[in-house]
Amino acid sequence: METSMHTQVEQQTAPENNPAQITLLKIREWGACSDGRDWFREKFPQGGTYGEVMNGLYADKRYGDARWLADKAFDVKNINADFIKSDVRSIIAVTEGVDVDENDGAQIGSSGDDARIGSSGYGERIGSSGYGARIGSSGDDAQIGSSSYGARIGSSGDGAQIGSSGYGAQIGSSGDGAQIGSSGDGAQIGSSGDGAQIGSSGDDARIGSSGDGAQIGSSGYGAQIGSSGYGAQIGSSGDGAQIGSSGDDARIGSSGYGARIGSSGDDAQIGSSSYGARIGSSGDGAQIGSSGYGAQIGSSGYGAQIGSSGDGAQIGSSGDGAQIGSSGDDARIGSSGYGARIGSSGDDARIGSSGDGAQIGSSGDGARIVCSGENATVAFAGRRGSVSLGKGGAASLVWHDGARNRFINIYEGEDGIEAGVLYAIENGKVVRQ
Repeated sequence: METSMHTQVEQQTAPENNPAQITLLKIREWGACSDGRDWFREKFPQGGTYGEVMNGLYADKRYGDARWLADKAFDVKNINADFIKSDVRSIIAVTEGVDVDENDGAQIGSSGDDARIGSSGYGERIGSSGYGARIGSSGDDAQIGSSSYGARIGSSGDGAQIGSSGYGAQIGSSGDGAQIGSSGDGAQIGSSGDGAQIGSSGDDARIGSSGDGAQIGSSGYGAQIGSSGYGAQIGSSGDGAQIGSSGDDARIGSSGYGARIGSSGDDAQIGSSSYGARIGSSGDGAQIGSSGYGAQIGSSGYGAQIGSSGDGAQIGSSGDGAQIGSSGDDARIGSSGYGARIGSSGDDARIGSSGDGAQIGSSGDGARIVCSGENATVAFAGRRGSVSLGKGGAASLVWHDGARNRFINIYEGEDGIEAGVLYAIENGKVVRQ
């Protein structure tokens, strides 16, 4: 094995025309373990697309490595529509190549192992309980059920209803209006038709959809969900979910612990109630809400609306016109876009803004706000606040005189207030920190 590995030339960098390409260099940069690098070097000496590599990992039952790769690909810094589209195509591809029969209204049942069942007629009903079954249907309104593990089910007709309860199922559908349900672990489900409804309750599921208007739900642990179609609705309640969406108008909700959510489409609506969530959005007009502890939220699109009510949130936005609100304690908020509006009501917030024209308000105690952009306006309602202003900036700070709260206004360039210097109020006087 070592000889063959060393005689092949390894691909170190991804081709510029394929952003979804995975190379040995890339996984090294992402911190892959030595065992994972050895597996990749043997399986993909020339590199491979994200979808191809994920198929290889699932084929070898390396689910932990698959979760690791998806975590890196769907990270806030790396999220890319090409990764998601590659995953969807690869999942659908694993169910191709099943021979079909041609009778309308067929009812086909099989309980033997390694069955190959094909049907192209209308309204067929196909059931299989044997191990390793391969089922293909190209007719409309098919009803396909499988309880064995290792089943491969493919359907290209409209209105298909596909159910699988076995371990390691591979389900692909390209017709419109498909309804797909899976309760077994390690399922791979792909749909390219419009209006698909996909549900999975097993652990380590891989679900990919490229059709418009998809509805996807997962309650199992370690789910990986990718959608590239318009108007998708995605919900996940299992821990460790990894969700990626590149289509416009997506609606994504997650209540499990440690979720990873990435969206590159415009006007996405993303909600998370678990703690430890990581949410990334690069599309314009995103609406992001998080109520869990320790959330990490990043947005690079224009006009984002971000809200967080959990403690210890970390929020970053680089797009113009962002609106960011946080009510949890110890929040860390950063914005580099123009015209940002930032509000925080939790204690000990740390807020930084480098874009021009920012408007920042804080009602929690102990807030620290740093503005390096020009013409920022900052208002404190909480005590013990401190602020650093850019050129043309103005701030209103609160102090308590023993009887009541009072405001003191400071303006960059007046009364000795300098840009880039942190100021606070002590005993009614403006002091450098």
